[in-house]
Amino acid sequence: LIYVYFRQNVGFLDCVRSSLPQERCLSDTAFDVFVRDNLADGLWYAALIAGQCACYRPTIVGKVVFLLSLMLPFMMEYMQFEGIVYGTGDVADLLTYLWILIIFIILLCVKFYISSSR
Repeated sequence: LIYVYFRQNVGFLDCVRSSLPQERCLSDTAFDVFVRDNLADGLWYAALIAGQCACYRPTIVGKVVFLLSLMLPFMMEYMQFEGIVYGTGDVADLLTYLWILIIFIILLCVKFYISSSR
């Protein structure tokens, strides 16, 4: 819904967006800006990591794919910053991805600590 309501440059959603009310429920506070501009990207990255963990296989190809998927949003933001792909390439998205990655690493460490202590 964040993309439908707040992302004006997502062309394939125009047909859906035209049937929705035009009033916006978010103002310009820091939290509202985060929800509008960064939350969807962070949730996308969290879903990517969760999917990769669910499908992970300990082969060399599986490890490479997993590491590339961890780096993907950072590479995309860099390419946006350089103008290679369309987007804003902002620091706030990088910080959001970094927070998601830190949370993932912490949860992974907790999981290994719990499984090794049994």
